[in-house]
Amino acid sequence: MRVRKSYSRYFKLCAIKETETKRDIEVCRKYGVSPSVLYEWKSAIKKNPEFFEKEDDTWRIMAENERYKIIIGELYAEIDLLKKTTSKLQEINQKKMKSIK
Repeated sequence: MRVRKSYSRYFKLCAIKETETKRDIEVCRKYGVSPSVLYEWKSAIKKNPEFFEKEDDTWRIMAENERYKIIIGELYAEIDLLKKTTSKLQEINQKKMKSIK
């Protein structure tokens, strides 16, 4: 059974705002959502723009935080991959050094 994800309003706004400068498919890949979900969010904002609007700029700060969380997650995954690759290369190098001696 598949678990349904829920996204914050700020996450949705961030993704929608980013579609103004990037292609939809690029935004979907970056945020890990399907194109149909992004289109639902876009249609929801067209139907009820007041729901997404605030008088202050707190939503922008929250959207930026969501974006940073995604970037941090990607960086942790990259660091993990690099650690694994480094350890494998060190093992290979040690085996070569033993075979030379």
